[in-house]
Formats: sequence, structure tokens, C-alpha cells
Amino acid sequence: MILYGFKVGSDEENVIKKVIVEITEDGKSLREVTVDIDKEYKVSPYKEIKMKHRDKIGVVRSFKKNEDKGELKAHLQFSDNNNFGWVDVQDLTEVI
Repeated sequence: MILYGFKVGSDEENVIKKVIVEITEDGKSLREVTVDIDKEYKVSPYKEIKMKHRDKIGVVRSFKKNEDKGELKAHLQFSDNNNFGWVDVQDLTEVI
């Protein structure tokens, strides 16, 4: 079973500024990435079935948390067309 762990860093106004994501399977770490605002990332979902925004590159502009669903999303401004989209924060990888 794949599990996602999040460590969230926020400022005095409780605005999320940084997220550390760890993806594990059966206790073994598969991927860990630190996601910061105003930095560039690639949408690279671990699950092969997820196709939305796959392989697009963009800059993280903000985060939103949905406590009811246990989701954490990143608001990305895509580099190819300057449009915006929401992606699961665990689907981001650092651009090398």
C-alpha cells in the first residue's frame, strides 16, 4: 500500500509556505521532495494511471489543504502557457 506523508511549514498567519512530501510503500521510502512557493517543479505522479498535467512544468504559487479529504494541493502556473492549475502536491518532483 502506498502512503503519503506531509510535513507542512507555515508562517505567522497560518499560510502554507513549504511542504515536505514522502511517498512510502510497505515502510520503504520511494520518493521525498520539498516543495516551496515560487520554485519550479514537474508534475510526475507516482501512480501511472494519473494523466492530468503529467510532465508539465510550472511554478508553485500557493497551497490549499482540504481537511475533510486529507488532500494537499499546489497551485501551479505552467511554464508553457502561463495558465494555472491545481495538482496534488505528492505528484510534484524537482526540475533538474
